Amino acid sequence: MGLIHSMLTRFHDRCWHPATPWRPEKFPFFYGWVVVFAATLGTVFSIPGQTMGFSVFTEVLMKELQLSRVQLSVAYCLGTMLSGVMLPTIGRWMDRWGERKMSVLATVSSFLILLFLSEVVHVTQKVMLWIPGLGHTWVAFLTMTVGFFLIRLSAQGVLSMACRNAIGRWFDRNRGWAFSLSSLVVSFSFAVAPRWMNLLVESYGYQVAWQSIALATLVIMAPIAWAFSGMPLSKVDCAWMEGFFPKQKQCRWTCGSIKR
Repeated sequence: MGLIHSMLTRFHDRCWHPATPWRPEKFPFFYGWVVVFAATLGTVFSIPGQTMGFSVFTEVLMKELQLSRVQLSVAYCLGTMLSGVMLPTIGRWMDRWGERKMSVLATVSSFLILLFLSEVVHVTQKVMLWIPGLGHTWVAFLTMTVGFFLIRLSAQGVLSMACRNAIGRWFDRNRGWAFSLSSLVVSFSFAVAPRWMNLLVESYGYQVAWQSIALATLVIMAPIAWAFSGMPLSKVDCAWMEGFFPKQKQCRWTCGSIKR
């Protein structure tokens, strides 16, 4: 057991080391811009947990689950509030484990939750068989509340927070510029996303639409979150931050202030 634990520890340390899979200081340009790219893409992949990402599925969910618009809206409201209550705790975990691990966790979780949502009708039917005393409306309402809570927490909450924090940690004087460029891409993506998501729903149905988004999240975003969003740890030279500011003689960031 001791040998297995040692091997797992070494694998974990090597997998999550900031020099894995490459060393940021070896890049020919400031690595913070790579983080901007990864964080921007991560925010785009939070669309399934955003309000405009769910609005595309409102009508079909009302039809499939036999819920009224008010009932579905209340389920969404409850799920959003519950996820908001959890965010301070998630923030403490992020301070402890770092944006890289949390963003990978959020993308994998979003993949599983979207698969769950794609089968929400079947889940509702299964629950009704297990608990026959509950009516269809209550089961459907509670199932969607759980689904809303999970996807809002994972995509809209954790993934978005990790992406914003990653950009903020890598930039000092040009932080506003980095955020503005990221926001420009994110705003455009948020504007066009409902159109192509609605096209997916109309062409292939809501189940295939959610499953396709889930697969894209796992295959595209999870590797990017792991590979490109590494944060400097305490042993990393603070010169990584200085390299972007050639006129700045001394980096006012300490290694302790940027760890994780």
